[in-house]
Amino acid sequence: MFIENCQKNYAMGAHGCVDEILVPFRFRVRFLIHMPKEPAKYGIKLLCLTDAHISYLYNVYIYTGKGSDGATLTAAERKLQIPSQAVVRLTKCLYKTNRNITCDNWFRSLEIAQELLKHGLIPPEFLPNKTRAVGTSLYCFTKELTQLPHVPKKSNVVTLLSSMHHSEFNDTSTGKSKIISFYNATIYVVDTLDMKCSNCSTNRKTRSWPPAIFYYILAMCRSNASTPFMKKRLTIPNLPDKLRKLIQEAVGENKEKGAALSVCDKK
Repeated sequence: MFIENCQKNYAMGAHGCVDEILVPFRFRVRFLIHMPKEPAKYGIKLLCLTDAHISYLYNVYIYTGKGSDGATLTAAERKLQIPSQAVVRLTKCLYKTNRNITCDNWFRSLEIAQELLKHGLIPPEFLPNKTRAVGTSLYCFTKELTQLPHVPKKSNVVTLLSSMHHSEFNDTSTGKSKIISFYNATIYVVDTLDMKCSNCSTNRKTRSWPPAIFYYILAMCRSNASTPFMKKRLTIPNLPDKLRKLIQEAVGENKEKGAALSVCDKK
């Protein structure tokens, strides 16, 4: 019911983001997850689809162990890799809408790259190389995909894969490839949603996992509900300029252009 209402009351923008959230929980449950890089370390993992500009939660499911990513998929879809199953399950509600989905490297398929590497068919320029200058990028095009190996620091190569960008174009404001700038602008919104939920937490100590998830749903409800309410307030003609600016920043609206603002590159 929560997901249905999230989708019924909001039309997601052109760009979405798929990522994971760890709901803090340390008591006994068979699908408890240990994520050492997360502040809470232990908890229940949620797979989320959010609007890439205002971090509105549009779809979510609980990871309950092996097989849960493909729980609602067809037999053919369950033959995909586990990360691919997660993306398919979250984005099926957006099929045939021509929206873009940003994912991190966990969800990007490496099967073909590993197969080509095994047979010596990946160009050496796509692999770490001490002679490659820091900040340089190379492009590899197929009919539908663009692969971009970028050198962020010496002897390190980060590879991005896009089905949206099909030209060698750099962002004039940053000097980076458009693929990199777009990725940086749309990848952190699930983290932003998690931050919003943490800042206005309704959590209570519990040894049972369903209440822990319910408390987090309340926080996500609050985050989602604030978006249309704040947009409605922008229609008030005598709204103070300072408050108007704060609301525009919160909902991702640009007063001059009416366009969505991008999340800044963490670097």
